[in-house]
Order: sequence, then C-alpha cells, then structure tokens
Amino acid sequence: MLTPTKIADYLSIEPEIAARILGIMRGTVDVETVPETAAMIAACYHRPSTPELRMHAINVLMQGYGCEAVWSLHSETQPIAEYVNTGDTYNPTILYSYERHVFRLTDLGTFVERRKDVR
Repeated sequence: MLTPTKIADYLSIEPEIAARILGIMRGTVDVETVPETAAMIAACYHRPSTPELRMHAINVLMQGYGCEAVWSLHSETQPIAEYVNTGDTYNPTILYSYERHVFRLTDLGTFVERRKDVR
C-alpha cells in the first residue's frame, strides 16, 4: 500500500509533496489545486481524462520533464501506460497503468523489461 513516506523515500522528495501526490492518485486532492494543471484544463476545448489530469499534476509536483506514453506492439490507439519522465530510463518515477487502472512506483526500464509487448 502506498503511503506518503514510501513515495517520499522512493522519489527522494519532500513528505508534503508526496502527500499531495498520493491525494491526487487517490482522487482526494483536486488536480485543479495545481495551478499549471488548472491552466491546462482552461486551455483545452474538451477536458482531458482523469488519469491524464492526475499524471499532469503529479509531473508538476515531481518537477518532471512531462508525461509520456508506453505503447503496445498490438495497438496504436490506446497506450498501455503513462509515466512521468524523470530524465533517465532507470530513475524512480510514477507510472499509471491503463490496463489495470493503478498507479505504480517503478522506473521505466524495469517496467519495459518485464513486458515483451511494448515499444
């Protein structure tokens, strides 16, 4: 089970930031409390999906380099996951699985190595 302490330790971030991230993951913290995410929503004609908004807010709080998709070899219409780019394939990050609808603490390299169906 994820806790603010586990997130803070894994990502080497402040516990207060980790608590906000966990709240965003769980839906108990509104993504629009992150000003950059509120601005993104205002700029969109159609509101992005909840997972996209949550990942955007988490990226801002982590000070990441944006969110990127992981695609299946079998589909070009829906990514299997989305992660916060932290600058290196094996840096700790947060990943959202569209297949299981869960957030994970992992690194992109390990996630991809365990799967044989991604590009």
